[in-house]
Parts: sequence; structure tokens; C-alpha cells
Amino acid sequence: MQGRGAALVKEARWAEALHSFTRASEIDPRCVKSRLNASLALLKLGRHKEAVLAADRALHLTNGANAKAWFRRASAFF
Repeated sequence: MQGRGAALVKEARWAEALHSFTRASEIDPRCVKSRLNASLALLKLGRHKEAVLAADRALHLTNGANAKAWFRRASAFF
């Protein structure tokens, strides 16, 4: 699912990419990368509150040790 989502991101097909990343996180709830990528897709779709939540989940999974999650979260608040 991650590979398909990444290909969709390159094509700027954000809604489809979000679906792919959401599905990946359902398959593996501990996958930080799927949460980060979902946060990016949500940002691109203008769904900022949901982007914050996705970044928060990535931060939770990494005990706050993921710089990209902090960046995505800050971008959503900005």
C-alpha cells in the first residue's frame, strides 16, 4: 500500500493517496510512515485538523522522536 500511495503522491492524486495510506495504517497500526504520509495528503487536501491528528499519532508511535511528524504538525497549524 505504501508504494502505491507514494506513486499517487508523485502524481498529486491526494485523495487516492490518502486512501492508500489510510488502508496501510489499518493493516499495520504501528506504521509511522503511513501516518506521516496521510498527514501530508491531508495537508494538501486542506484538511488541517485531520493532518494534525495524523501527525500526533506518528508522534505517539515514536514517543515524540520524529522530526518530520513535528514539521507536519506545525505545517497544519500554520
